[in-house]
Amino acid sequence: MPLDAGSILLYTAGLFLLYLCCWIFIKPIKWLLRLGGSCLLGGVTILLWNLVGSGWGMPITPNPLTAMFAGVLGVPGMILTGILERIL
Repeated sequence: MPLDAGSILLYTAGLFLLYLCCWIFIKPIKWLLRLGGSCLLGGVTILLWNLVGSGWGMPITPNPLTAMFAGVLGVPGMILTGILERIL
């Protein structure tokens, strides 16, 4: 099979399209993995808080939304979750 200019151009275009598709789909996957890791860390933080805070009468109900607030926002997220827990 001889490689003429048209074949080389098609192979190059195919590799470029493959690269483009991977680049488009990798960014959202990285973002979702980072968000999942933050939520997991927030859930662990809430569970640790409940070990300490339940003695003070300040437990936080662990659920995916509170874990996301605590994981993504950090300490302000924990404060926000605690305030919302008292208000609602």
